[in-house]
Amino acid sequence: MLELTFITSSRIKLEHAMHLCQEYTVNIVEKKYYGKGYEEPRIHERDELLRKSIEDALIRWNKNVTNPGEKFFFIEDTSVIIHSLSTYDLEVPGVDIKYWMKSNDFESVDIKLKALGNDRRVTVRSDVLLTLTDSLKKEGSQPFKRFSSKVTGSIVEHELEVTTNPVYPWLDDKTFNKWFVPDGSSLPLSMLSIEEADKYDFRNGAFKAMLNFLVEKNLVGKKEDHGSHSTMVQASMPIDPPLFVVCEIGRASCRERV
Repeated sequence: MLELTFITSSRIKLEHAMHLCQEYTVNIVEKKYYGKGYEEPRIHERDELLRKSIEDALIRWNKNVTNPGEKFFFIEDTSVIIHSLSTYDLEVPGVDIKYWMKSNDFESVDIKLKALGNDRRVTVRSDVLLTLTDSLKKEGSQPFKRFSSKVTGSIVEHELEVTTNPVYPWLDDKTFNKWFVPDGSSLPLSMLSIEEADKYDFRNGAFKAMLNFLVEKNLVGKKEDHGSHSTMVQASMPIDPPLFVVCEIGRASCRERV
């Protein structure tokens, strides 16, 4: 099974990536053995931010990982475009979304939107950059491939009481997901069932494009394509010796196999 290292400081994004890749023969792992994965610059231009981020990540990877040219890693960046607050030259909040969320509450955003005619349209975008092994680099000039996807929707009309999903923690009460109502839905992303959330997942398309690229290179496959090799027992379930419960009641005794 192919190992893909996801360089991220967010455990929740790592779990999200594992979820999105679960149907493929890949093992998503976190970075090990060295410090910060890369320095993300505080700039608003998406292409420049992604380029500087992946270049810095590659320098650190090559310095700290054994046989780095034989292994894959990827990074992901999420951006949000609130159309009424953005201009042709500047996306708001754009790639600065995680910092913007810390300094803006729903009331202040709602006031701004209503002052501008209450246009609440939003586009949420994901960009995934996958580094290439030495053998794949021979096929092109770039040391990485970029995959993108986006979902359109709107900001909720009224702030709703959202609690973080304990099983799927990216459906939370802290990120923009709690305000983002995808087109075709009546609830914000964070309040949807996982089946519905997957349909509107803005990262899903970028991850699927990355996985399809690896499928085309015969490096991974869909798990159902390997059904003939599956077993009746889940790999995660340990096979232990049978447990016997022995009890004694008066002079009588019983022995039961569990």
